[in-house]
Amino acid sequence: METVERSYDGHEYICRGEWSEWSVKPAKTGWVVELSSSIQGNYTCGKYLVQYAAHWPQGAQLDSKRNETYVLADAIVAHTPDGQNTRTLRRPYRVQ
Repeated sequence: METVERSYDGHEYICRGEWSEWSVKPAKTGWVVELSSSIQGNYTCGKYLVQYAAHWPQGAQLDSKRNETYVLADAIVAHTPDGQNTRTLRRPYRVQ
């Protein structure tokens, strides 16, 4: 199982593993999500804008618990890149 390190400085939430990393930070109109992976066949270097919504409003604490193991930042990342109101800022590519 991959070792995961999480950090939150009050502005940007970062989750780093041995083979992948993602971050979530606020922007003017939504959350900027950056996803990267070094696992062959996965997508990497994607950057997305997820619009603010009632369930992840502007100014929300990204480390607030959604349930026992899930924080708000996890919910935003799970919504990316296939969710509604998500815009691709940088198209990802597949790791060869």
